[in-house]
This record gives sequence, structure tokens and C-alpha cells, in this order.
Amino acid sequence: MSLNASEAKPQVCIGYDARRATIIWFRACAGQADRYDVFTAVIERQRRGIVAAAPMMSMHKHELHDLLLVLDEEASERPDRYVGELSKDGAARVLAQAAIQSRIAGRIVPEMVFRTPALLGDIAAVMNSLDDAFHCPSCGEGLEGGSQLALAEGSLQGPIECDECRGPELATLRPYSRFVPLWIARAQLMLSAGLPRRAMVIAHRAEQDGADGPALPRIRGWALLMLGNAMQAQFHLGEAVAATPREPRSRLMLILARAQAALAVDAANHLEHLQQDSELGSELLEPLRQALDGLSRPGMEQPDAVVAACHHLLGVLERSDEHLAKTVPNS
Repeated sequence: MSLNASEAKPQVCIGYDARRATIIWFRACAGQADRYDVFTAVIERQRRGIVAAAPMMSMHKHELHDLLLVLDEEASERPDRYVGELSKDGAARVLAQAAIQSRIAGRIVPEMVFRTPALLGDIAAVMNSLDDAFHCPSCGEGLEGGSQLALAEGSLQGPIECDECRGPELATLRPYSRFVPLWIARAQLMLSAGLPRRAMVIAHRAEQDGADGPALPRIRGWALLMLGNAMQAQFHLGEAVAATPREPRSRLMLILARAQAALAVDAANHLEHLQQDSELGSELLEPLRQALDGLSRPGMEQPDAVVAACHHLLGVLERSDEHLAKTVPNS
């Protein structure tokens, strides 16, 4: 990639393989000959997202040339590694998806990613336009729903290709993960990434295409709860619980919504239901801890009262679980 000190338009170079990508954005510094504004990020594809990012810095053209040369040298030594150029929009999509993966993995996205829109673009807006958290490294299309969820949960290690790139024989004989409708996986992962509005868009689009079932009210209810609209959330979550009364996550979210909506008596009735069923109550503990972790992360649009309700419910269930463990004799 040539360096032109008179060119103020951002340029992007990427060095990548199936597992990792290094992206370098740069543009000529205004009023400073032979110097560039430079931003770099290292991304783990199909795993933890952004693993390193350097603050934007001013760099002499010779230093930038040496930095770009490192990518070329890596590619010359490894046949599976490539170097290329990206458009600003294409680079923003790569970084936005990596930010989503970081959030899903419980990692804080470096704030600098969102602070230089003139160089990187509006990454937050791009995040809210994406459907897939994980793409196939070969064709660039979104992976199957079950594969995306398995990667997010850590039960499947990347890099993996989509079934079409793997071929029908391998896809049939060695399926990567359980079948999950793609729209459900997409919406759930957007919720995990703290993008409730995007999850609702995905659910609405799926419903227009003919999707139905308890996943629709569950996703909408959880998204509304994340947005602080507990009153509307509890209507959707009540519908989900009525359809699948033994599904613990829906009931957990309904309790949170009704506690937040000041429907304390109704919430207490659901707690009693959980406490009467030791297996169901125990199953809720880890999902609740995970939900509380997600609700407590910076930038996740969570009202403090929702977090407080999570803490209260966690304490109730933990005490209930301890009591049951003491009263149930060892087998």
C-alpha cells in the first residue's frame, strides 16, 4: 500500500488468517507533512473479538511504512496468511463484529473504538446494523444458528466454516452443533452483546417471514427489559412462560420484569413456584449470574433498578438452594 502524505482520506490495511486479523487505519495528519494518524487493532476471529487496540497516534511515514512491512513479512512466511486493503466501510464492519464478539465473551470493548468516527466510522451504528455475530472465514456469510451459539458458549472452538463451504458430506457426517433457527441465534447473541433494539428488529423480521412460537415473546420481553421498559416486557414474558412453563430463563426474566414493574406479589408467586421445584430453582442460579454479569457491564443501557432486582433475586435463590441442599439427604 502506497503512502501519500497529501491524502487525508482514511486508508486501511489488513493482515489476516482464519484465526486472527491485524487492521491498521491511517490518514495524513492535517498540517503535518510526512506524518499520519494511525489506529491499530488485533482481532481474534470467531472467538474473543478485539484482543488489543492501540490508541490513535501520530506516526512518521517511515514508522508507518515499517508497521505495514511487518504484515507483509508475516504473509511471506505463512502460506495461510494474507495482506490486503479494505474500504473504510468494510473495515468498520470487521471492527463492529469484533466488538460484538468481545461483548458476548464478556470483554469490555476499548472506548477508543467509538471515539474516532472521522477515522473509523460510527462503529456503534454499524454494530446496530449487523445480523450475525460470527461469519464463515471462507465465504464471509453468517454461520448456522447452532454454530454461532456454540462458538459464543465456548462449546465449539473456531475457526469453523459454514456447512456449504465444508461440503454436504462433512456437514452431514460431522455436524458442528445442534440445530437452532438462525433468527433465534442471531437475536439471542444480539441480546448477549447488549444490542436489544437489534434483537427486536431481527425478531420482527422473522415474524414477518412466518416465524412463531415462544422464542418471539421471550426475545422481545428480554429486549424490553434491557431497555428499561419492564411493564411492556412482563406482558411478552408472561406469554413465553405460559407457552413453556418449564423453561427457566423465560421465568427468570418474567420475575425480573415484574419485580421492576412493581408487581411484587406476582413476582413473589413465581419465586414460590421456583422454590417448590428444587431442580428448576438450581437451574436458574447460573443463568441469573450470567444475566447479572451482562446487566452490570458498562454501556449496556441497564437501569440501576434492574441490576438491584437481579441481586435481590440471586440472593433469594441462593438461600433457597442452600436450604434445599441441607434438607435433602445424600443418596
